[in-house]
Amino acid sequence: MLRNKMIAFALCAALGVLLAGCGDEAKKDVSSTVSRVESGMEEAGSRVGSAVESLLEPDSSRHQEEKESSREESLREEEATPSPSPAVEPR
Repeated sequence: MLRNKMIAFALCAALGVLLAGCGDEAKKDVSSTVSRVESGMEEAGSRVGSAVESLLEPDSSRHQEEKESSREESLREEEATPSPSPAVEPR
């Protein structure tokens, strides 16, 4: 009977030692996962914040940006199309 109790105690102790070694590895995995989740949440938060800011901007700034972009497009179109040269009249 004493022998069975000693064997059971030894098996429980060995199991405790084995599980203690696995705990460190699991802790590292959990820690890296938590850090990845935190960084992802920070990135998502910054994207949402910038989207909200762009929605809350006054319309006048949007109109000004649209005017500037239309000016740039018209300048590009003018540069792309050749201007007609004046016709020379025969004498």
